[in-house]
Amino acid sequence: MVNDSVPIEIGGEKYLLQFTDMDVMSIEQSYRPIHQLFMPIHFGFDMARIFVWKGLKKQQQDGTLIYAFTQDKDGFEKALVEVKKFTGQYNGPAIGLSFIFDLVDAALVASGWYSRAPKVSTTKKEVDPTKKSVRPTKRPMRKLPTESAV
Repeated sequence: MVNDSVPIEIGGEKYLLQFTDMDVMSIEQSYRPIHQLFMPIHFGFDMARIFVWKGLKKQQQDGTLIYAFTQDKDGFEKALVEVKKFTGQYNGPAIGLSFIFDLVDAALVASGWYSRAPKVSTTKKEVDPTKKSVRPTKRPMRKLPTESAV
């Protein structure tokens, strides 16, 4: 289904990223758990290729999604070519790879693998200038020593 996927364009061609149960289980059984693949140490072309190979889909006329690549060695090699096309649009590999991983992350959320916590507002609360911000004290302030006392 299209509503559980994320659109991606590579080399002018439109695709969808979607991860079915079989896709995720295949990745985890063949490589490692998904959460480990998102660790910076694994952040590279090979991991991007795995996600693109398993998750990149084309939409058929009837609305069904099919794999963009055959799920064999030949398809695995073609997935790397598409990753290179995608990252080649950006200055430096880190930028293109970060976009791929952001899209993969969004596709895993859309596919129902996990959810996003609601964003917490970090804006400061408005301070009413008519209210005193410091609580008054009943004790008198201590006098600071003067230079002659030192």
